[in-house]
Amino acid sequence: MNAADVVLAAGADEAPALITETETVGYGALRRFVGRAGNGLAAAGVRPGERVVLVLDDRPLLVAAYLGAIRIGAVPVAVNTRWSEDEIGFAIEDTGARLALVEPHYGAARHAAGGRALIATDGPFDDRPDTLKAWDAEPDDPALMIYTSGSTGRPKAAVHRHRAVRIAARTMAEVFGLGAKDRVLITSKMFFAYALGHGLLGALKLGAAVVLDRHWPKPTEVAELAARTGTTAFYSVPTFYRALLDVNPAAEGLGTVRRYVSAGERLPPGLFARWREATGAAIADGIGTSETLFMFLANPPEAPRPGSAGVPAPGAEVRLKTGDGDNDGETGVLWVRLESLAQGYWRRPAETARAFRDGWFRTGDLFRRDEDGFWHHQGRADDMIRVAGQWLDPGEVEDCALATGACAEAALIGVPDADGLNRIVLFVAGAKDANAAERIADDLARRLAPYKRPAEIRIVAALPRTATGKVQRYVLRDAGTG
Repeated sequence: MNAADVVLAAGADEAPALITETETVGYGALRRFVGRAGNGLAAAGVRPGERVVLVLDDRPLLVAAYLGAIRIGAVPVAVNTRWSEDEIGFAIEDTGARLALVEPHYGAARHAAGGRALIATDGPFDDRPDTLKAWDAEPDDPALMIYTSGSTGRPKAAVHRHRAVRIAARTMAEVFGLGAKDRVLITSKMFFAYALGHGLLGALKLGAAVVLDRHWPKPTEVAELAARTGTTAFYSVPTFYRALLDVNPAAEGLGTVRRYVSAGERLPPGLFARWREATGAAIADGIGTSETLFMFLANPPEAPRPGSAGVPAPGAEVRLKTGDGDNDGETGVLWVRLESLAQGYWRRPAETARAFRDGWFRTGDLFRRDEDGFWHHQGRADDMIRVAGQWLDPGEVEDCALATGACAEAALIGVPDADGLNRIVLFVAGAKDANAAERIADDLARRLAPYKRPAEIRIVAALPRTATGKVQRYVLRDAGTG
């Protein structure tokens, strides 16, 4: 099998596959584009099993290059276009990528890729043949990699197999009732598992049309895009749903949408209620991870339970564990098993062994299951923080703050705002001068992606610690909400 062929099998040639502000690409045209991209990558020296890093905006070229790489047996790795030069350089070296396909306007990425950079000018593969015989992969061969946050501050890549795409559209069809006539808009970018799994892979496997926005999402512009393109299925994160309500309480620009889906972080019941009051429509909340690629819990749209992540998605098995024992019905760490589960983390055997066992994945999320079978998120089993749908390791930000020399201690926490969404606050002690907070903020702005930067930096006399020297983060959380 080949995952690219599986994804592209359903759409009729004349049916729209990709819709942008300026063009509509049919499935027939997309298949030919994928062929040209695959041939172009092969001509550039990419061989089966080799990695290709993609630093591309959400446009048809990204989709064609991603599926073209898979089609020749290579392994695409789309990375955050807002990563710093150091972060992109790490991904290129970590994956041992044969080349990096980079937008011309991403100078830091071009510099990081060095001699491996292939600049994605307009029509980079136009001179290549349309036809391309797919690499005949085994179902368990690596097909793609997705970077997720790591406990050491460096991201780690989840490796997914060709067989993962077999269930790409199952939840979209069986739970959310979507089909080939739908037009799917996802506000998250395609390098996130949420958008990759349910947009590039899931919606295309369904034979539906994917609405692409190459710009970073802004509420007014996204609402206008949804209206212009006749979007019928809208996938976003709670933070963005709140932003839409803030700029347009009636959400009038989303009038063509019949299905609203949320993931990336817990949807607060209050925000669910505000949206339904403003639009008359419910948001179906769910949860997935980079390791699962697709949702494994989802709320039924016609009967959602606000505040819950829903019930197990088709094909997903979930259970709670405390230590070595199962304890369904109580709060515990959630484990999941489904066909799209990653085979592990790239070159991280110890972390793979901790998280993947006997076909199950330890999510690190604490959950409880209520009497009706709905699953409720209770926080993290560790100190990771989720911000705007992305996992953030406090240690990475703390290390960067300490590296400035402006403070002696640092601790990052997440605190809920008025809507119950996380905002991050950095507490620093031992400030060297009155400008310490400003110096730290300026340095973090240069070194870290925007979502990793604290919303607030607070100077304190000392960090609260246990007798063994561990920072008492719960004390800081209490202070952060004050």
